[in-house]
Amino acid sequence: MIIVIGGGGDVGLMVLRHIMNTYPKARLVLIDSNRDVCERVASRHANVHVVYGSLADVHVLEKAGVRHADYYVAVTGDDAANIISALLARREGARNVVVRVNRPGYDELAKMLGIENVVAPAMSTAIQIDQMIRGPGFIDLNRLVMGEVDIREVIVTSDSELNGATLPGCVTGREKGHLLFIVRGKDLIIPEGGVVLKPGDRLVVARPRRPS
Repeated sequence: MIIVIGGGGDVGLMVLRHIMNTYPKARLVLIDSNRDVCERVASRHANVHVVYGSLADVHVLEKAGVRHADYYVAVTGDDAANIISALLARREGARNVVVRVNRPGYDELAKMLGIENVVAPAMSTAIQIDQMIRGPGFIDLNRLVMGEVDIREVIVTSDSELNGATLPGCVTGREKGHLLFIVRGKDLIIPEGGVVLKPGDRLVVARPRRPS
């Protein structure tokens, strides 16, 4: 699987780390117009192909190999740039395109232009993109949009029953639900067997919404 990520800002790097942890065998490409970001990612992640340049430049997309991409993901802070680059990537041959939008109405604009995979910051971008890559699975985004699923954050404290717990796939007790990922400082941790919770860990949990 080949995934090209357009935009290496905070969101782009979070998505990159999430995909690296979730799909260790995927071939990843990062495009960014900030040379410092490109150099930093290239020095830290030898398995990521980094391309410096504008997302709106067809030659840059060609250099990134977007025509062979299974997914092209545009996650800059500029909604218009994300939509334009996704349209270019699709024209160049990317099998699937995903865009992140912030401003109201831009999600509908993207869909009018034929971009079906649109994510919004109301929910973690990484979670939504992961779901689009996985296909139907542990969380149904339609259920989320319709209000049937809550995304909650649980903070582990020193006196919490979760402190020191070795995780299964869910969080029990008052916050019972499906554990999506753990934020520990600046790290995003995928909840696999053997992960031990520590004070300060932030758990992002999905659970069915109770009828009001």
